[in-house]
Amino acid sequence: MAELGFGAGGCARALEVAGGRVTRNNPLAITPVEGGVPRANVSHAKPVIWVHIHKSMGTFIYSMAMLNHENVVRPSFHGNWWPYDTPDAVDKGKATHADCSKRAEYFAWSNVTWAQIEHTMDEYNLCHNHFNYGTLLRDPDTLAISKASMEMYTPDETIASMSCLVRRGNDTDLTHACNHAAPLKNDWRLWWFYDNFLVRTLGGYSVWSLPAGEITEEHAHKAIERLSKFEVVMFAEDFKDTAYLETAIGWRQEFFDTAYKRPSTHVVEFTDEQNKQARLTNRFDYMVYDHFKRIPMQKRVNKFH
Repeated sequence: MAELGFGAGGCARALEVAGGRVTRNNPLAITPVEGGVPRANVSHAKPVIWVHIHKSMGTFIYSMAMLNHENVVRPSFHGNWWPYDTPDAVDKGKATHADCSKRAEYFAWSNVTWAQIEHTMDEYNLCHNHFNYGTLLRDPDTLAISKASMEMYTPDETIASMSCLVRRGNDTDLTHACNHAAPLKNDWRLWWFYDNFLVRTLGGYSVWSLPAGEITEEHAHKAIERLSKFEVVMFAEDFKDTAYLETAIGWRQEFFDTAYKRPSTHVVEFTDEQNKQARLTNRFDYMVYDHFKRIPMQKRVNKFH
């Protein structure tokens, strides 16, 4: 998966290349036998589906789930049910094979209490009768810079991947221009992260596939509508109130300091004008981000059922 340096198909390659060594050392990499996973002692009755918006603390959230003794779905790669919920699952045609009934049946059979999805969210992923849902939102432009840094894009490539989205004159094919702004790395395009990556992810494959510059306010409202049905919508700042989080979702306070946090560096510092431009190209992501930011934590971080 891309966050660990794997692109689309990376999860499969990682399991295939490691072969038996992974299955012996990591039980999460193999399908359990019936009755092989004991029930977890957790505070919620329905399993949790954590929608991992790429580069939005998914590693930390997964680590917290493990430390709090959640039964993470198996086989999985970094908490994503393999091969259905990995970043490459939609492109490979695997994601649609796990509808609500199949997911609920398999999770009950293997006593799953926690799983993460790291691809676009369509209706077949949204099974509120069967699962709790949660996610964490990160400042859109900070997320984009973090992605550029992780993939080691140059400052010029990073700036070009943002500025290509500003329509000039009779420009009609922004996608072509943006695809040439920076090379494809690990099956990710950097301009995606400056063109409302959050809204594209939450809008499902039809929205994700829209050409550069074609996201609209209507798509942002759809993303807000979907997130409004989640039990938990978090921000990194919420981790300051660990006492409330323990009460609400059962995460013990002592684990917040020990859970793995991926170090973050910035490959480029934008000027004030470039920051203004980036906020414009990502304006629909900010519409979603700002909407939930205005809601007090106690009203958007609720107890899992």
